[in-house]
Amino acid sequence: MDAKMDKKQVDDVVLVGRSTQITKVLKLLQKLFNRKKLSKRIHVDEAVAHGAAKLSEDELGQKVKDLVLLDVVPLSLGVATYDGTTSVIIPRNTPIPAKKDHIYTTAKDNQTHIMVNVYQGERVIAKENKWLGRLIIGVPLAPKGESKIKVVFDIEANGILKCSVEELTTGLKKKIVISGDNQRLSKEHIEKILKDAQKHKYEDEEYKIMVVARKDLEVYIDKVKSKIKTHREDLMKIDIAIKDASHLLERSKIFNVGTYKDTLEQPEEICDPIIAKLV
Repeated sequence: MDAKMDKKQVDDVVLVGRSTQITKVLKLLQKLFNRKKLSKRIHVDEAVAHGAAKLSEDELGQKVKDLVLLDVVPLSLGVATYDGTTSVIIPRNTPIPAKKDHIYTTAKDNQTHIMVNVYQGERVIAKENKWLGRLIIGVPLAPKGESKIKVVFDIEANGILKCSVEELTTGLKKKIVISGDNQRLSKEHIEKILKDAQKHKYEDEEYKIMVVARKDLEVYIDKVKSKIKTHREDLMKIDIAIKDASHLLERSKIFNVGTYKDTLEQPEEICDPIIAKLV
């Protein structure tokens, strides 16, 4: 998975380690690699020693020079967006030190501030990850999407993460420092988090689909509002249809994909013909 390779690109499957002597493991490996023959030519007890030797000496017996072992970010670092999803700024396995940034905008009209919650983990749903800290910055009153902030993650070689946020219109800045100890997890804990993310992969994909469906409804409502110009009678029809749809979005409950799609169809049937006349 981390190598970004398809199993069809694997020419040979070589078994290493005592766990590969377990019959169930062998069956699962053969199934995974489409019944490809598994190679046992390497002695399992000597494999680790041979591997370690390869780090210090190449096949010709010459010393490997200038070997650099890079520390990497063990788990993705990002922020929670307004829809509850994780926006990754520094992906997992990024070599450190590293510095990356991302631009975000307000999600509501006349928003007075933006809250930036920093998370560590691999789940799509932000609250399922490890919370590291919070930044709150004020923004000018404006229609949604106009006020912008830049979030910067700067992780040093010692693991210390510096998070800063800048409001791009006023230049106002805020920052926090998250110690390496707050981020540092044991190898076992990291493996558990990765397995948990894989376990909930379907649930996370469903959540992303729901978020897209909700976003489609929000975008349509905004488009209709921007198109309304004249015709009092038509305006009243559109107003009622959009209020009904907006009422669903204002409720705190998260609905399923079907509910959002059905709600979108209702104002479309009423508003689209009217909008066509107004364009």
